[in-house]
Amino acid sequence: MKTATARGKKRARALSDPLSMLKGIQAATASLLTAESAEEAAQLAVAASIKVMGASAGFVARYEPEMDHFRLMGLTGSPAPPSAGPFPLLPAAVRTPLGVAFQTQQSRWSSSAVELRRDFSTAPSRLAAGMEATADLPMTTPRGRYGVFCLAFSDVRSFTPEEIELMETFANLCAQALERAELFDETRSQAERLKIANAAKDEFLGLVSHELRTPITMILGNATILSNPLRGFDENTRRESVLDIQREAERLAQIVENLLVLARLDSGKGPDREPVLMLRLVEQILEETRRRYSDRSFELEASSENIVVLANSAYIQLVLRNYLGNAVKYAPPNQAIGVKVGQEAEEGIVTVLDRGPGIAEDEIAAIFEPFYRSPSNPGHISGVGIGLSVCRNLIGALGGRVWASQRKGGGSEFHFALPLFAEAGAREILPTSPA
Repeated sequence: MKTATARGKKRARALSDPLSMLKGIQAATASLLTAESAEEAAQLAVAASIKVMGASAGFVARYEPEMDHFRLMGLTGSPAPPSAGPFPLLPAAVRTPLGVAFQTQQSRWSSSAVELRRDFSTAPSRLAAGMEATADLPMTTPRGRYGVFCLAFSDVRSFTPEEIELMETFANLCAQALERAELFDETRSQAERLKIANAAKDEFLGLVSHELRTPITMILGNATILSNPLRGFDENTRRESVLDIQREAERLAQIVENLLVLARLDSGKGPDREPVLMLRLVEQILEETRRRYSDRSFELEASSENIVVLANSAYIQLVLRNYLGNAVKYAPPNQAIGVKVGQEAEEGIVTVLDRGPGIAEDEIAAIFEPFYRSPSNPGHISGVGIGLSVCRNLIGALGGRVWASQRKGGGSEFHFALPLFAEAGAREILPTSPA
């Protein structure tokens, strides 16, 4: 008993020595500058406070206003809030030392468990862990409220004015150090994201440069040959050269159109929407595609002639051109490409079907990502890897969805769905003119 009493007196003398506390806090403040993350800074701060104040446990409760909760950081010792992750910010009706300190921005110092139970009807978890005295100090920075610095003591004790003043100052210094660490983490994350974005940009520019160079070379070469009056060409050769120029010009126009659409979507400008008669618009694009690929076969199937969606005609046209262009690329020349128009629940659905090599199950989700090129893609098939990404963004901007699936018997199916136009008399509405 005497030994325990002596230890208690010795600790009381140490804690009552403001100079000793000040030196400890100065050392702790200096150590915070070495922290590489907010969590590490919280652990250093709590450990230093436990040592200087003679506490048994502690933690930092970081307030996150977006979710209206505290996030636990730097937990040291046994007592903790209900979970070791985010826990709700208790409403004013349920008073706790932590919540009151944060809301009033005034420190809460309780000398014993008896005092805590007297002041708070809901006992904090620190009481359940067998703690006696507690300290809850609001943490503020020049940017506003940060959170609460919480300590717990296993014995009854009183707090001197010097201890209170030093710990309140240290709590705010810790808040500033933690905020700096968070800003450093955020800056480092942004730098990493920028590095990834720059790498993607470089890859994208390389792909686009290659894709633009090919049609431009073909167009320039054929135009140069045709413009030479000294060369004699039969009608078939001349016609093939003109068709080459036309096909490559259309390919070039498609690449540029996709890039322009991506730029418009990135600018945040939303599309104008109006009722569109789906089958009529699909027939227009399919007829255009048949003329362009006169050696390919296309089949159209529709469950109804009167499916009206709320959409943008130009967007649908571009999506269909991308879907059909991909089908032509991958489908065998002797296999027909199918197009289905249907309706399910509150959506109008269009599906393009081909008998190409199909899509691996683990690639279905990735093919709509920007710049994605399948590892199994045949080397002779060109593409930048933005067409399907454009389709996803266009349909998404219209409130619809896109997806792909494996076709039974081999091949692929590409779908998009748009919300139906529900206004009475929709069946009488004619499609708008193509953009």
